[in-house]
Amino acid sequence: MTMKLSYYQKSLSRSIICFVLVIVVGYFYYKYPFYKYLKFWWSSLAWMGGFAILALLFSKFGYQIGNRIFGKQSEDNVKKQLLKGLSGSYKILDNLVIGDRGNIDIVVIGPSGVWSIEVKSHEGNIGYDDEELTRNGCRFQEKNFLRQAWAQKKIIEETLLSELQLTLHVWPVIVFENPNAIVHFGLNKKRGVYVIGYDWLEKLIADSFPQNVLNYEKIEIIYNILNKYKENSK
Repeated sequence: MTMKLSYYQKSLSRSIICFVLVIVVGYFYYKYPFYKYLKFWWSSLAWMGGFAILALLFSKFGYQIGNRIFGKQSEDNVKKQLLKGLSGSYKILDNLVIGDRGNIDIVVIGPSGVWSIEVKSHEGNIGYDDEELTRNGCRFQEKNFLRQAWAQKKIIEETLLSELQLTLHVWPVIVFENPNAIVHFGLNKKRGVYVIGYDWLEKLIADSFPQNVLNYEKIEIIYNILNKYKENSK
């Protein structure tokens, strides 16, 4: 019986494989420099350019590995805090994979509604340039986090409409778990997405919205539907 890898395991494995391949290629590239076998004046410059590209790839995949490991730890921290801080009337799911749009870190279902939560482990001063989030004045290199959070919200809404014929607004949230992340947006949404620090998450979910949006029966129904998309649930 083969074990199916999770989305996190697959993405981490890909980065590790690429990282190792760059090291192996870099070793042979350095040990057997092609410019020694060519007579063109530019061959040594071309070799140095190739070495610079390998160095960039080394840095890129090393960053991805660290980012995925720290990101997973941040997701676990947020889930533990929600389980501890929210009342028993809230249901929490993590690692949902619906269709081919990647994984959804955490979904909270409770009296205040359905919340799609994207967890980030980045530090620094989190800002907004009227289109995308920024860190220390520069846009994030990985992807457009606001677009990512909005897409996750939409896929949950489409799933509930398809399977339950239920039209429900899902609240998208990006939470920066790192205590060294500085976020000053309060409860003001950016492109329809709440962007908050770790300490604001429970306040947003449990204190800032009416506690009668969903009753117990609907919470259970929605939970059971979305639970089918949780990785390793079988």
